[in-house]
Amino acid sequence: MVYRVINLVYRSPNMTPEQFRHHYETVHAPLAVECTDPRNAPLSYTRRYVVDTGARPRGIAAPDFDCIAELTFRDEATWLRYLEGLTTGENGKRIAEDSLIFQRAAEAKLSAMELEETTVLSAETS
Repeated sequence: MVYRVINLVYRSPNMTPEQFRHHYETVHAPLAVECTDPRNAPLSYTRRYVVDTGARPRGIAAPDFDCIAELTFRDEATWLRYLEGLTTGENGKRIAEDSLIFQRAAEAKLSAMELEETTVLSAETS
């Protein structure tokens, strides 16, 4: 079974949402790929950005984060090796320095996740 990790990312107050997304996509994500040992690379690295249109049920607050990053690995051991590679040595320094530019890294939330999916529409009804 694959191992999934979710990271809630909060943008720096010095950046607009557009600047945050641009930096993440053109600097940080490529830097993370560059610093990754291919043997420990995630199977996928997906980022979902909050688009706050205000369309939500009454009483439901807007999210306080700006991006959900999801990384999928072969297994937990691969994740742990990946994490060590990005948080130690020169790679760790580069990632940490860049993180300070565009996000509030101290507020980020990280967790392993299990996935359950429900099919709502079958192929016959669509």
